[in-house]
Amino acid sequence: MKEFAVDYGFEHVTSSPKYPTSLARKNALKQLKTCLKKARDPYHALLDYRATPLSIGYSPAQLLMGCHLPTILSILPERLQPALPDLQSLQHKERAKRWMDAKCFNKRHRARYLAKLSPVDHVWISDAKAQGTVTSIHHSLWSYLVSGQQGTLTRNCHHLVPIPAPESQGQYQQEYLPEVDTSAEQVLRLSPTTKLQAHLVS
Repeated sequence: MKEFAVDYGFEHVTSSPKYPTSLARKNALKQLKTCLKKARDPYHALLDYRATPLSIGYSPAQLLMGCHLPTILSILPERLQPALPDLQSLQHKERAKRWMDAKCFNKRHRARYLAKLSPVDHVWISDAKAQGTVTSIHHSLWSYLVSGQQGTLTRNCHHLVPIPAPESQGQYQQEYLPEVDTSAEQVLRLSPTTKLQAHLVS
C-alpha cells in the first residue's frame, strides 16, 4: 500500500482501531446508506452521488477522474470536457473545511484536548477493560502502542485513561486533604452534597 501511495502521489493516513470518527468514515457510510435506501434505482443513486458537488466545490467524479459525469439532468457539452481541479485551491478549501468542522464539533460537544501520554505510563484501556502500559507513540494522530494482557494494541487516546501512580496519590492526599482533629470538643458536620471538608469549631 505504501508503494502504491508513493507511485500515485497521495498520502495514506490510517485511523485508530475502533475509532473511525477520526477520519469521518462513519459519516460517509451513513450518507451512502441513506442514498441507497431512498433511491429506486441504486445505480442512478450512485451516479447522482458521484456527480453532486461537495462543499469544496468539486464532485467526487471530478476529484477522481477530472471530469463531470453525464446524468439524467441536462448539462452543457462544454461541462463534460476533462479538466483537473486546481490542486492548491483544493487543498486550501479542504483544510479550511476540516478546521471549521473541528471547531463546530468541539464547540457543540465541549471537547477538550487530552493530556499527552509518555512511554511507561500506566493506562486503563476502556474498550478492552484491562490495564496496560504505553510502550511508544504510534504514527497515527493521537494514537499509542499499549502492551497488556492481550498483547500489543494500537489505541487512540480516547480509549486510554491514565492511572496515577500510588506515590502520587499519597502525595496528593497529603497536600490537599488536611487531617481532622478528632479530639476537638465540637465538629461541624456539613451536608455531603456540599463536598466540603469539616471545619473545627473552637
